Amino acid sequence: MTKRSGRITRLALIASATAAASLTLPATAHGDDFNYKRFQSPSGDIMCVMVRNHDRDDPASNGKGEGTCQVLDAAYAMPPRQYVGGDGRPSTCWLGGWGSQISLPEGIPPHLDCVGNVLALPSLPTLDVGQTESVGAITCASEPSAMRCTDTSSGRFFRVSSDSYELG
Repeated sequence: MTKRSGRITRLALIASATAAASLTLPATAHGDDFNYKRFQSPSGDIMCVMVRNHDRDDPASNGKGEGTCQVLDAAYAMPPRQYVGGDGRPSTCWLGGWGSQISLPEGIPPHLDCVGNVLALPSLPTLDVGQTESVGAITCASEPSAMRCTDTSSGRFFRVSSDSYELG
């Protein structure tokens, strides 16, 4: 899942799987297995998915974690529509959800994803303020008005709220 070429459709696929899983899993952020976690902020305006990569064709990332969060109603100024495509070259995103989703694959700097419209999912489990979830070296923490995901192996992180985002 850390290949960037699939990022445009990945959230839609994860959202479909999450919606289906929501019908059968208990509503707790800790109810998922260690390879897949989904949750929302206490306010419900940020939704996140964490996965462990199982791409056997990509040995460099196989087994590593990734955290992705999407803001439902971003009030911050949207950044330029530039991102790095799956081929490693700069690209321009013209999709409607640009600027709303940030990903942090283990061992790779955090970045904005080129996604379509922002998706709202019913009844995602809530990650309460002060709680954390981890997959591989990626840990996401719920803060009073934001979500912060950190790659503990590199110190790289992103922090996102409805009002702002930070990549570090």
